[in-house]
Amino acid sequence: GSGFLGKKVINNISNKYQILSVDKKKIKSTKKVKTFKTTLKNFLKKKNLKNVSYIIHLAVSNPKASVYEKAPNLLKKNIDDLIFILEKIKKFNKKIFLIFASSRDVEKNKFNRDLYSFSKEYCENLIKQYSINAKFNFCILRIPDLFDYKINENPKYKAMYRITKNLEKSKKINIDNPDHTFEYISSDEISKFISNILKKKENK
Repeated sequence: GSGFLGKKVINNISNKYQILSVDKKKIKSTKKVKTFKTTLKNFLKKKNLKNVSYIIHLAVSNPKASVYEKAPNLLKKNIDDLIFILEKIKKFNKKIFLIFASSRDVEKNKFNRDLYSFSKEYCENLIKQYSINAKFNFCILRIPDLFDYKINENPKYKAMYRITKNLEKSKKINIDNPDHTFEYISSDEISKFISNILKKKENK
């Protein structure tokens, strides 16, 4: 719940839903948002899903795709966390709706992809297979790079932040891959879209 997108999603839906936020960072709990500073696995081991209707899984070990080239073990953690969620849904035998944040990089040519996008595709297939066996509904969102209109709110490692800051200071912008295409969507738009998905499910 403390991540770039997670904060926006919580802000959009906490007026209507009781939120259980699991994160490595502790954020302040409120009447509608209960936070747990722990790992996802530890939380789910103790949590009864009786009153849980939705699971929104946005988290990754690190959102910077290049990190996975140096530390591929992080991919295993992301996949293991998802499997833990899916097994919990399956064992509890309850109609829980799962929203999973994937990546638009999954749609790239297979010769122009990184380990991160392959892991996301694998996660998508896991969800599809588990949903058949456990009979739950899901929504997979293939999200491009996120940005905030308030430049200083963007993560400092993101190209959007660095390019803008260089422009402000009239510094050079080095492009080492002229074939790369930037594709962005506002984190506000995605969080509103997730909120609308929940509203549609409520109205069915």
